[in-house]
Amino acid sequence: MLEKNFSSNYPQEETLYLPPQAVARFGKSRVTTTQISPDGNVIAVASRIGVWLYDVYTYCFLSLIGINGTGILSKIAFSPDSKRIATADWDGVTKLWDIETGANLSTFIHTDYVISIAFSSDGKYLATSSRDGNAKLWNIDAEAEILTVPHEDSVIKVLFSPEDRHLVTGSWDGNVTLWDLPTQKHLATLSHEAQEKSVTFSSGNTETFNEGGIEDIVFSPDGKYLATRGRRADKTIRLWEVKTGEQIWKVTYEALVGHLVFSPDGKYIATCEQNGQVNLRDVQTGKSCLTVNDDTSIEAFTFSTDGSHLSTGSTAGVVNVWCVKSRKNMGSLTGLGAVDALQYLPNGTLLVEMKTAIEVWSLNEEHLGTLPHPLDSWGWRIRFSPNGKHLAGLSKAANAVQLWDMDTGETIEMFEGGEGSGKTLAFPSEGQCFGLSISTFPRSGIVQLWNEETLASFSHGGLVDTVEMSLNGTLVATGGRDKKVKLWQVETQQCFQTLSGHIGRICSLAFSPDGALLVSGGGDTWERQEGNDGIAYFFTAADGTVDTTTKVWKVATGKNIATLESNWMVRAVAFSPDGTHLATGVSKTVTLWCTQTWQSVATLDTVKIESLAFSPDGARLALGGTWPEQKIQIWDVKVGELVVEFSGHKSDVESLAFSPDGCLLASGGFDGVIYLWDMTPYL
Repeated sequence: MLEKNFSSNYPQEETLYLPPQAVARFGKSRVTTTQISPDGNVIAVASRIGVWLYDVYTYCFLSLIGINGTGILSKIAFSPDSKRIATADWDGVTKLWDIETGANLSTFIHTDYVISIAFSSDGKYLATSSRDGNAKLWNIDAEAEILTVPHEDSVIKVLFSPEDRHLVTGSWDGNVTLWDLPTQKHLATLSHEAQEKSVTFSSGNTETFNEGGIEDIVFSPDGKYLATRGRRADKTIRLWEVKTGEQIWKVTYEALVGHLVFSPDGKYIATCEQNGQVNLRDVQTGKSCLTVNDDTSIEAFTFSTDGSHLSTGSTAGVVNVWCVKSRKNMGSLTGLGAVDALQYLPNGTLLVEMKTAIEVWSLNEEHLGTLPHPLDSWGWRIRFSPNGKHLAGLSKAANAVQLWDMDTGETIEMFEGGEGSGKTLAFPSEGQCFGLSISTFPRSGIVQLWNEETLASFSHGGLVDTVEMSLNGTLVATGGRDKKVKLWQVETQQCFQTLSGHIGRICSLAFSPDGALLVSGGGDTWERQEGNDGIAYFFTAADGTVDTTTKVWKVATGKNIATLESNWMVRAVAFSPDGTHLATGVSKTVTLWCTQTWQSVATLDTVKIESLAFSPDGARLALGGTWPEQKIQIWDVKVGELVVEFSGHKSDVESLAFSPDGCLLASGGFDGVIYLWDMTPYL
């Protein structure tokens, strides 16, 4: 039985705002954006599950505004008086919250992902833009839509001019629309040229992609000018006069333009290229006044509040501070994680957002505080240790394994796998926990096995989609887009079987408990083409080949001993602990198969499936759903009935694991959260 006060020793943040029937949460979810309140007192960190509020001066946790529903947070914005905060999500819902009470005050609806939100400076209006191709202006008090601005593609940004005289929208359709706010009349449309690209894939299919459009827009501090930044193939920065709608100058770059910001006094505009170069340009002429070169890609830069300094942050974990007047480097912060964003706090200190955490630094290189929010926390794969005292989680994005103590909820160990994307992890024996990952493109046919160091590498020879390890840790299976499965000896790193017969990519793999069998699930056929610009293009025909089979293989001989037919690609496969049953998940159906006869013994009508796991006694089967049905279902295997359903994840439930005693179920989601569920009422 699970103890009544199971999580009483856990950190406060791990037990706040839990879904019904969940007893704890590991992870705060992936950070989507960070903002500082206008009064300078609060740091808001928006994760996929809610907004975490911290004191600017002490860096102490204040509260969590948890967001109900299925929507993953995309953007946040403080009201000008710092008393309210607006949150927007992937489902198209924008909500207004009272910061002190956490109460939901208003709700505003789009039909798709909200990309941008902004308050007017008087706090009376809220503007939103969406992937549904519209920007909307709302009267906050009346909760009424007063203007809709249609575009022909996603509206990437909406904002007010500094004195609320104008509203502007920018879209991937290449157009920026300028509106008079008091009258809601259209004043001008400012356009970038269309940029389209035709890509021919290996199958002969040719697709046309939009490679242009607007990626960013920003007003000068006095509202006289508007700067626009092109997207992808449109490598231009343009300055426009708001009064006339005329283009003043245009600058074309050789590399993709990354960022765009005005200095506080409006004299300069800073631009960044992906080749590591930052240019400070004179607003009147567009000519470069200062060029900063970095050996690695600069991901972030910002002006100090008085405009005297420009700070840059790179993927190499270096922040440089430049004096705008003298053009000299005033100092550096080194040894940081890869920097994603920079912001100056009101007291002149620097908020540095990194892949691993958010930290506060003084300009004299003193570390002042840490907010424990890894930016790349999404896509958890999970396993309990054999004795159940620890839970291991592999973050797919960070390619790192984290171990938690189940008695205290504290992290006891973390190790990283280097560059690449985490695929799965294994816990074959106590004290032995491994991560398995695929290298970054174009080396994404190489699978690595690691803990504190790289232990083995397996070169599949093509793009790998799925990886699995046998329960005893001696074998690894890799499945790729070449429609093949390869079996490897961990000790020798040698491939001893290549299994052919699938007609689509390999979607899922599972070893039998004794390691004698391997099952592989087929999938659709994606094509990938990488352009000279480094951008990857993907294509799958609507009538393309889909492998709807699950194949059963003898590990020792490589013989295909059974082929199980389904009606769509096989998303998940799992053996029961005693090896007598196999579960296959296809769309919204789970089929249970007898492993003696390979005949179907039961069919379950379920949520759309992402993951499967049997309880230790084999009596229960847990199913993890994928968007938009990201629920967890527990089924009675013997009678084929639904026992209970859990809700709480904001996105795909990518992994499930029962504790060895079956009293806990852990679920790892694409939302960057691991939940622990009490299973004792359902045993």
